[in-house]
Amino acid sequence: IIAALVWDPASRARLHDALRGQASLRFCDRQTELLTLVENNLAGVVILDTRDREGTSTLKTVRRIRDEFPSVPVVLYFAISPDT
Repeated sequence: IIAALVWDPASRARLHDALRGQASLRFCDRQTELLTLVENNLAGVVILDTRDREGTSTLKTVRRIRDEFPSVPVVLYFAISPDT
């Protein structure tokens, strides 16, 4: 399973289309949901935006996954804009 914390509908659609037939994609709405998948060995890869739906940084979640689950690849996914 690829666990994705990407909240923008257009970004979700792009990921869904890109991974169709390649992997099982599970969209998460909260950082805790994503961490639960990782902690239970259900997510082999994590894709996340730099901020969650509420605007909270995902940096702590990235650090936790890297520290506690170093074998799980983490991919940051975000639109390049003046804000990012």
